[in-house]
Amino acid sequence: IELVNQTYCRKSEEIIPADQVDQEAARLCFYPDFAETQLEMLIELLDGILKRHTSVKPTHIVGHSDIAPQRKIDPGPRFPWQRLYRLGYGAWYDDDAVFKYWELFRQELPDALTLQTALHDYGYKIDINGENDEQSQNVIRAFQMHFRPWEVDGEFDAETAACLFALLEKYYPKKLDRLQS
Repeated sequence: IELVNQTYCRKSEEIIPADQVDQEAARLCFYPDFAETQLEMLIELLDGILKRHTSVKPTHIVGHSDIAPQRKIDPGPRFPWQRLYRLGYGAWYDDDAVFKYWELFRQELPDALTLQTALHDYGYKIDINGENDEQSQNVIRAFQMHFRPWEVDGEFDAETAACLFALLEKYYPKKLDRLQS
């Protein structure tokens, strides 16, 4: 499903559509709210799709940036993922689980290899190399736009890791067990 929002970025004095911005370029992006009528139509469309295709799992409802984090930044941090989850569409974490992992990771953050593996296990395309490199930062940024939109910086931190591990616990517990063993 393609939703169009008026997301745009500025690079110096030049205004560039967000989907045409080079990930590496210095830029400032603006993400306006999605129109309520657009979201209502999306919910109706999702409802019909999920009724016809019962094998679609909550973790299969993703955005461009989740699928292609090296190239895409849409739908951006203003997309209402949590609202959709509350209506029965898509995935979201449980707050208690995030708090549990946040307390753990404030003391010691997992290494880059573990965090890359966790992102991969959740479904993000990432080369697992143990480096906090540009591709990792792009994937983290995509994850944050989806699951921690109030602070999108592309950096692994305790809160991002806690959200990720809480999602694994909820949707992929066997992968989490393997990751923690």
